Amino acid sequence: YNYLNSCDENAVLVTHGDNDTFPLWYMQEVEGVRRDVRVVNTSLLGTDWYIDQMQYQVYESPPLKFSTPRSEYVYGTNDIVQIYDRVGGEDVSLKAVIDLVSNPQAKMRLTTGDMVSIFAARNLLVPVNKKRVIESGIVPAADSSLILDTIKLVIPENKNLLTKSELMILDLIANHDWERPIYFVSMGGDLNIGIKDYLEFTGFAYKFVPIK
Repeated sequence: YNYLNSCDENAVLVTHGDNDTFPLWYMQEVEGVRRDVRVVNTSLLGTDWYIDQMQYQVYESPPLKFSTPRSEYVYGTNDIVQIYDRVGGEDVSLKAVIDLVSNPQAKMRLTTGDMVSIFAARNLLVPVNKKRVIESGIVPAADSSLILDTIKLVIPENKNLLTKSELMILDLIANHDWERPIYFVSMGGDLNIGIKDYLEFTGFAYKFVPIK
């Protein structure tokens, strides 16, 4: 109950396992609490059927916006994506890197002859729509001077692979355009995608904000 009510209206709440998730589902399904909040379980986000479900309307929660086509997240495809920095450490738009994952001309040929997607950069830029950030309640107007024009997510040098769950959370961040708040039940859980500098502890959950 407290986790759900830590979230602003129409929020996304990212959880990381059964113990994080089943009590929230119970509160929504049985008690009818905060059905506007979309619970996203990263333990299931590696499956195609769950990614499909995230793109449906559920109660008062509109669909999530992903740009990765189903052909690139269907079972057996991109379960793990290799990070292969093709820009020499330069800063690159996260949206552009996500779009490359599904671009057939951006795939890499393995020694087996198979063509696989790659994640082509580590320093990822997300532009901030300041007007929408305030309108959607992600940051109060009183703190508008703290909002960055662009946030930068850095994938650590010692991390060479992204799981499908991490890829889809990055896809969500790249495409949500600050229309709805995103929360995490912990400091990102097993997600190691550079978001921790932008997580603000609020109530029981961590809110993703464009303030370092």
